[in-house]
Amino acid sequence: GAPPPYRRWLARLVSTRRSIVIPTANALGYSRDEREEDGIDPNRDFPFDIERKHSDRCMQTIAGRSINELFRSHLFPIGLTFHGGMEVIAYEWGAPTYLNKDSPDAVAQRTIGSAYSRYANGFAGHVPYDYGTMNDKVYYVRGGMEDWAFAGSWDPDRVVRCTPNTFGGYPEEKTEYGNSTLRAFNMLIETSSPKTPARKDLGKRTAPFVSTDGEENGHIARNMRLALLAVDVVEPYVSIRGVEGLEFEDDIVPGVNLRRYDGTSYFENGRIVWVPAAGDAGRGTRRKAKDSQNRNEIKVSWTVGGSFDIDATELIVGTWDALPTNLANANDGAYPSHETMDSIDKFTVLRPS
Repeated sequence: GAPPPYRRWLARLVSTRRSIVIPTANALGYSRDEREEDGIDPNRDFPFDIERKHSDRCMQTIAGRSINELFRSHLFPIGLTFHGGMEVIAYEWGAPTYLNKDSPDAVAQRTIGSAYSRYANGFAGHVPYDYGTMNDKVYYVRGGMEDWAFAGSWDPDRVVRCTPNTFGGYPEEKTEYGNSTLRAFNMLIETSSPKTPARKDLGKRTAPFVSTDGEENGHIARNMRLALLAVDVVEPYVSIRGVEGLEFEDDIVPGVNLRRYDGTSYFENGRIVWVPAAGDAGRGTRRKAKDSQNRNEIKVSWTVGGSFDIDATELIVGTWDALPTNLANANDGAYPSHETMDSIDKFTVLRPS
């Protein structure tokens, strides 16, 4: 199970992230216990760093096309591809054109890859994951998914329009991408040297936060930890821990309440914490009057997640009445709406003391 701090963390991830999982992208190969999909390797089926004269050699597989459709319909900032054959975390570059070259995001990739390795940790007989570029730690390929998902939108010279002949063909325009479609930190996780590891090395999914050499830990547990960290680092966030010594159980209000539903607003559905003002010591609080008199400050504690280096944090404070009824756009649900941001711009900025 998960102790309370982890449960609060998991509740935040569930409430503020959308995770999409493809259990077996190459379903046919998995069913047949083969690497290929009907003789074609999906791992080389993406339109990145392949020669233009070979444009018929990408998007040949259902696996490749399925992943392409997902990336065309979602904006993925973080991704993981789990494989077997060795134990390593690998990131860009993994293409021959960029052999012995760092990616523009090398520092961030190295930082995140290192964090994945430390948090996933090892288990009995297995050290923490090694990490580095695919070119250095694995091998380079043409048509690799990871490089395609990372750079397909901002490195168009490496991208080709696919013209496959399989399954009646595939529209060329589906391998034309906007400048925001393919910009994911999509890392390769080689999970195990044997592709079918021993059952005793799997560990237990019921205790994913146990990072010891005991039987609870193993391939499953450590990769659950790694995946959860990936979900966390999608974007930084501030979590309010407490007000005036009152520790919150959680600070998550589901996003559905950002707009008015059935006549009820976010404010009316949300949790409200009453903080005594100066002179309120005799009204339902045990704080002594002398501690509250002449006080014009409230102590708020918070923490920052989804990040490794924190330069500064601050709170923006204002009255609820100054905000619009709908924090999200009433038409398309975009949050926060322009109206909300205009209101927040007039609030007071408070920095830690």
